[in-house]
Amino acid sequence: MKKILFFLIFIQLIMLSFGQVVNGEVFQIEDKTVLKIWGTHQERGFAYGYLQAEQIIDVMENYILGYNFSNSAYYYGQALDYFQENYVVAAEFEQEAHGMISGIEAAGFSLFSSVLNRDLDADDVLLANAIVDLSVAFDFLEDQLHCSSLSSWGNSTLADPILQGESVITRLLDWNPHQTLLDNQLIIVQIPAETDEQSWISFAFAGLIGALSGINENRIAAFMDVGNFHTHPDPTNLNPIFFSIRSGLEKNDFNNNGENNPNDVFSAISSRNHLSGSITHVLASTQKDSCAIIVECNNQNGAMVRTAADNTAIDGDNLAATNHFRTLYSPVYCNRYSNIVDSLNANSEISISRSWEILSGAAGVYGNIQAIEFVPTTDDIYWSTSPANTTPAYTLQPTLFLLNELFQTTSLEQIEIPRNETILLYPNPVNFSKANLNIKLMKNKEVPQKIDIFNLKGQLIKNMTNESSYYSWDGRDSNNKRCSNGVYFLKATFRDGNNTSVKFNVVE
Repeated sequence: MKKILFFLIFIQLIMLSFGQVVNGEVFQIEDKTVLKIWGTHQERGFAYGYLQAEQIIDVMENYILGYNFSNSAYYYGQALDYFQENYVVAAEFEQEAHGMISGIEAAGFSLFSSVLNRDLDADDVLLANAIVDLSVAFDFLEDQLHCSSLSSWGNSTLADPILQGESVITRLLDWNPHQTLLDNQLIIVQIPAETDEQSWISFAFAGLIGALSGINENRIAAFMDVGNFHTHPDPTNLNPIFFSIRSGLEKNDFNNNGENNPNDVFSAISSRNHLSGSITHVLASTQKDSCAIIVECNNQNGAMVRTAADNTAIDGDNLAATNHFRTLYSPVYCNRYSNIVDSLNANSEISISRSWEILSGAAGVYGNIQAIEFVPTTDDIYWSTSPANTTPAYTLQPTLFLLNELFQTTSLEQIEIPRNETILLYPNPVNFSKANLNIKLMKNKEVPQKIDIFNLKGQLIKNMTNESSYYSWDGRDSNNKRCSNGVYFLKATFRDGNNTSVKFNVVE
């Protein structure tokens, strides 16, 4: 029997080679979720959708449709019509959005929206990534997006024994702390197959494919704040600001000048038309030209760069950004900016810890969802996320990430999705600490008499009788012990003696 079983597993493995593959993995660092995806845009989108299907649907249903559009198909339809008529999205991002939808379907999750009375599609994903832009046209969110950032370098960091004149940037992402966003925060590590692109990471929410907060492998960071003037006389040929920032980070050399520096982000933003006002703080190592710039942009006046040379109030080699233009328009009063100025003018010397402390003390607000600090020369990233709307992220101990470790590719393995017309398993891979494995009988098939679970050695670890077309398994074996990471096989045996096997992966 054992020889027969191993033969069956061998045959099954051969059959799996004809299935779809998932170029991705999900893992935890402390309490933070990291999604690593690689390949072409379509492959990365597919892996994203497959591995984060439940979370993406949660954000789409409860934040995009529920919170922003009050579960109104009419208001959402107006926004979608506006988006389809006025936005031009690059082909690679369309491919990624289509891949995401395919990945969600492959994971076995329904895309049907009871609000829209149809399946969600790629245009819905793209619209969600333009939610900040569209908020100015449809009058929502604008007064709920309050971000700030502080960068320092040169003489201001010379006394710090770690920085020794090198750069550091701290960023507070302050949005309305909707619980759906808080529950679905993650770091996305993108490793492109395209030769004109580089790896980059995104501090995101499930479903976000643009760059709200990002860092590329050349150690260039870009963090976007919302501006305070949104006049839009030319709402045609628009591009979502998150996609422009992503292009500046992801392309090896967006402006084709022979090097990758913060000016590539400026070029990506200034070369496209945007609906809303934005303020993007960009930082690199001091070894890069213009190591720190702030790109101010809106639909009426285009884009301009603010540098330390434009500082009229701050001492030292420091730049600060809040939600108020200071170059594109004459500065107006902002209490958070004034508080930052007061702190820096009292003492312009910055250390890694003091950068966090100044921004938190001067600009911290209750709606702080994420706090991020990045030191380019050490690869250190400190990331803190809020678990609830009563706890600002900057008040919590951040998790330390190393950028070079996030970009490592030596352990990347494709996950194969078997083609099986009888049994559907989802989610696959499954993390039993977060979800059960759902075993669904496809239509027009009889109910299995029994279901057996085997490990890769062919050992029976669980036997289940079944009387319905659906079964949910918590991952515990016959000894009530939860299955460890690895590859497993489910074998369903029918009353007529026929059987079918499906492979699945258990991850943490």
